[in-house]
Amino acid sequence: MTVSGILSSFNHGYWFFFVLRLFIGIFQGFGLGPAVVLSGEIPPMKYRALALSGNSLAYGVGVFITGGIAYFTLESYGWEGFVLATTLAFSPSILFLALADESPRYRHQKGNASSAEKSIK
Repeated sequence: MTVSGILSSFNHGYWFFFVLRLFIGIFQGFGLGPAVVLSGEIPPMKYRALALSGNSLAYGVGVFITGGIAYFTLESYGWEGFVLATTLAFSPSILFLALADESPRYRHQKGNASSAEKSIK
């Protein structure tokens, strides 16, 4: 997804830009489902409501940040700079997937029931 975002900032043709942004939309959609599931399964029971609320809050914060990036980049760097800046600004979110723990359901399916039960409590 990040590669498509960076490539789209250096693109000068409409259709290639369209295809790259389509890839970003598809992969972003694939990431939204697991993000909601993980934010509801990984935290202990008493923090789950807060985690799911935070997941919803992240969209609003992202829209706010994107507006600020647009304000500071569009006039000086054009749409290419804006696309590059937004791609790079949100790239650290990929670390969440690398650092996130397995869900209790996955642990249970792999035969580690005690670890799954411990994470639910």
